[in-house]
Amino acid sequence: SAIKHLFTAVESMNSSYSNSSSGGGAMSASSALASALDLQIAYIDADTEDSSWPESVPAINNIMGIIGGRLNANCQIDYLAQSKHAWTILKDSENRLAKVIGLDEHKASDFAKEVEDAIDERLKNGRLLPPEMPLRKILETMEHNTKTNPDALEGGSQLAGTDLFRPPATPAQIAEAEKRLDIALPSDYKAFLTITNGFGPAFSGILFEPPLHAVEDIRWFTPDEDYFIELPLEMPGGVMFSMLGYLDFDGDGAPEKSWPQVGRAIEIGTEDIDNIWLIPPSKVAQVQGKIRYIMGDGE
Repeated sequence: SAIKHLFTAVESMNSSYSNSSSGGGAMSASSALASALDLQIAYIDADTEDSSWPESVPAINNIMGIIGGRLNANCQIDYLAQSKHAWTILKDSENRLAKVIGLDEHKASDFAKEVEDAIDERLKNGRLLPPEMPLRKILETMEHNTKTNPDALEGGSQLAGTDLFRPPATPAQIAEAEKRLDIALPSDYKAFLTITNGFGPAFSGILFEPPLHAVEDIRWFTPDEDYFIELPLEMPGGVMFSMLGYLDFDGDGAPEKSWPQVGRAIEIGTEDIDNIWLIPPSKVAQVQGKIRYIMGDGE
């Protein structure tokens, strides 16, 4: 039967790939298991008396057991949620999925209430700001995560497990950089430099961020770096605004809808094609003006 073929295909896959949180193999396994469950439920719902139904075909609870053990696998929850037939047992009185994964119904109910209360609090009183964390503590947390996060250590990356802190910059080093660049550096950046003069490649949870330069190595863009200079200064949601016709990232449309370019900026960190820049306040003000234009457009 189709169900048996789907189930057998999943069983024959290398488990290290079929149960991973990413990759095509895990996605295929997720799709096959959801399809097998869907077909099995549909067959039972048809109330057929076909005596030829093979006993070797996995029962619903067996399929649910496999699915329940790999809910973190790539797209498993997505494919399961897309099955109309699966919802008939996910919501039934037997709570099969909850039993398969060993979910405590009372704890789940209490957690759901906490989520509802949090949403209600958010709607009534606005965003709850996290407690302020000193800059040194933030940097220490970043270093600890880089040294201990399993994803950072996976694959034996040479960047993992290394010290990120550098000796602090002296006031004379910071003053010399400001004189060389002919600019007053931001106070929070100077506070960072007094803790560590540069910072190693920190793990972000997905990849390693570019290391930050020592203050003596930060620099303005050179005139021939026109690729960087002409980049649009992106913002969250900027692409969506462009798609809706609010903004012209290419600069070919109405002047009031053209988006500010990066222009001159100070490079404070880089690695390969990834860069970290300080953008002058005047340029940030241009972006703020564009946002005010969008918000006041009335559409």
